[in-house]
Amino acid sequence: MMQKFRKLSLESQLFFSFMAVSVCLLLLSLSITLFSTITRQRQEIDKNISALAAYVASMDNVVSMLENGYPDGSANEALDSLSENFPDLNVIAIYNTTGLRFYHTNRKETGETFVGGEEEAILKGSQPYITIGYGTNGSQRRAFHSIRNSDGAIIGFVIASVFNTYISEQIHEVFPTYLLAAMVMLLVSILLSHGLVSLLRDSLMGHHPTELLDLYLRQDTVLNALELGFIYALVAMALFLSFRVLNIADMTTDGAFTLGCAVSATAAVAGHPFLGLPLAMLAGAAAGFITAFLQTKLAVPSILAGIITNTGLYTVNLAVMGFSSNVPMLKTKTVFTAAQGIFGESAPYKLIVAALVTVVVCALLIAFLGTRLGLSIRATGDNPDMVRASSINTAFTITVGLCIANAMTALSGAVLAQYQRSADINLGTGMVVIGLASLIIGETLFGRGGMWVKAVAAVAGSVIYRFIIALALRANVPSECLKLISAVIVALAIAAPALKAKADFRRRRANAQKGGTRHA
Repeated sequence: MMQKFRKLSLESQLFFSFMAVSVCLLLLSLSITLFSTITRQRQEIDKNISALAAYVASMDNVVSMLENGYPDGSANEALDSLSENFPDLNVIAIYNTTGLRFYHTNRKETGETFVGGEEEAILKGSQPYITIGYGTNGSQRRAFHSIRNSDGAIIGFVIASVFNTYISEQIHEVFPTYLLAAMVMLLVSILLSHGLVSLLRDSLMGHHPTELLDLYLRQDTVLNALELGFIYALVAMALFLSFRVLNIADMTTDGAFTLGCAVSATAAVAGHPFLGLPLAMLAGAAAGFITAFLQTKLAVPSILAGIITNTGLYTVNLAVMGFSSNVPMLKTKTVFTAAQGIFGESAPYKLIVAALVTVVVCALLIAFLGTRLGLSIRATGDNPDMVRASSINTAFTITVGLCIANAMTALSGAVLAQYQRSADINLGTGMVVIGLASLIIGETLFGRGGMWVKAVAAVAGSVIYRFIIALALRANVPSECLKLISAVIVALAIAAPALKAKADFRRRRANAQKGGTRHA
């Protein structure tokens, strides 16, 4: 298989490689989305049918019908109306204590006896419950609720059910979106593979394909883009936490990134490269704490709080670097040189370190957001007034969230400093734009699903952004224009939903006008 792959042209190899990565990411995202969708839909259905069963059990005419011992016309009309108006409901059934059916949505099944034994618990006084049953139309979710008379005695029970085929129909709505995403990934793979080959072809015209491949691999364009994509993905995750989860415009990012670079470089020069990473995270958390303190305790607006902290960090970063604008580490041991000794020089040790750090941090962040404190932080961003009403200290949740976000930003800077063996006072300039570009690209391609989908989207968006930058550099775009390219990418990604909505409206209006002309 590998020999056949190597015999393919460079463009074909790149295309299949990009497609393999895209398919893996798409399948992972689809699996997570389906699981979360099914779970959410089942919870929503169980809640709805339980509430309906409770309501039916409390209806006076239903109680009277069971007490009298024969079907009642007014009760049937009320239940028919309820069945018609209740969305997505399949069956309402009323039984007495012997299992005799007094009412069924399908009137032909009235008078039959309940079979199955699932009613025994509810007739013995159990709390309402949900079961999975099997009827003539297939599997269904059933909500059982007892019916009591005025004396509190159980005189029957009610079942409200929804067939599982409804859940399957809802799941099918997810697939068109992923089909569109697959088509987009196919197009992107074609463009990337063809673009990379085209950029190299001008200077290597006439060379054998194997020579072109060897030269391309030596240049390490793809490898470098992957390495930097994983490193900068931490910034995208940090902005996801502050911008998306907490709904706070944290402008500390630029200064916190440089702070991580400075601390990591200084520690590495002192002979402690591994210690430099947690120290950088602590320094970044301290910067986030200052921003949160200004916002929560001194009532400074979030944007101004971040700008104030970012401005002060410039002097702090200079002080950490010994009041020098640059700290070189050409002969300094780093975490990457240690990885080189473990995996060997021929192995992609830089990519392994960058990917390992990013994956571990992302997994820890997702796990933390699932804890009680993490859920409180998420709730603070959604509805701070409700959180305060629940006796949760919003100042504390905001502080923790900003500390974690800036710690991840500083860690990204720390890894980058050791990756490129230098720290510069201006490394963090424009980091907010880069992080937002990565985050928005990922969200545009993968959507906004569960937490794992958002994490994968942030990492994938960062990698795609670095590929775009790599292509721009290979196309001899001046480095001074890269910030402009980032700004354009962010603007287009943000404007994409609005532009799509306008295009759909114009298309519908045009179709309506054509239809009116034909009728006239």
